[in-house]
Amino acid sequence: MTDAVYLGPGVIKGYDMYSLRYYPVIVEGKGDVYGELYKVSREKLEAIDALEGYCPETDKGMYIRRTVEVQTVTGSIDAEVYLWADGRDSLNGDHEHIPEGYWEEK
Repeated sequence: MTDAVYLGPGVIKGYDMYSLRYYPVIVEGKGDVYGELYKVSREKLEAIDALEGYCPETDKGMYIRRTVEVQTVTGSIDAEVYLWADGRDSLNGDHEHIPEGYWEEK
């Protein structure tokens, strides 16, 4: 991601990951989800909102942006993540749960 500062790996606890075939989604759950933490500018965040289909003015979209606690190698930090707006119930049975919490491109 250009114009972003990589802060390192991170994990969020109490969330589950599902596959929508070509990309992952995260919902509240009981597992851990692993990813990368970046510091971005306000302008970059607005561009990511558009990419993720999120409208901050209405707090609606394909995804919703939420502040969560992220565990890093140096401690915890509050960061924003995109959660699947339709929630877990829209995924069960139709989409693959990724219990290990790691996304790998297929």
